[in-house]
Amino acid sequence: MAEDSGEYGPKSSALDASAEQWLKRFCDTDERRRNLAVHALEIESSSMVYDAVLQACIAVLKEPVHERQALILEALGLLRDEKLVVHILPHVISRKPSVAMAAQSALALLCGQSFGSDTGAWTTWWQKNRFESRKRWLLDALKGKDPILQSIAQKELKLLKGQSE
Repeated sequence: MAEDSGEYGPKSSALDASAEQWLKRFCDTDERRRNLAVHALEIESSSMVYDAVLQACIAVLKEPVHERQALILEALGLLRDEKLVVHILPHVISRKPSVAMAAQSALALLCGQSFGSDTGAWTTWWQKNRFESRKRWLLDALKGKDPILQSIAQKELKLLKGQSE
């Protein structure tokens, strides 16, 4: 057992360092570089790295550094990972407008719904849809009233089917 502990220590440190590098990329001042970082993480072959980065992002959401939170929320929305909804939801009513807007945008992109800062609507929607797949959420968005979300859902569903835009 002692050997295992020593063996995991450096890997854990390496994962932490890697996750910190990803966070720096997600918080870059250049939007294009931030978006490239998100896309690079999407194709990251190691689930250990992906999970470590998500955990580091979730930790940032608990920090009082609001500028960084807004950028991380933006990145999380772009990742379109269903398990992130519960971590984004609390920020839709942040006292910092940039954080609230980033959370609302991330959820709209991720869920295909637009409830703004209406936490009651988000909570009701989440309770009803938390066990549905994101594909189902996108199909529901096609039936919605928001033409922007309909367009996004249509494009993403095509991509999920393997069709080009």
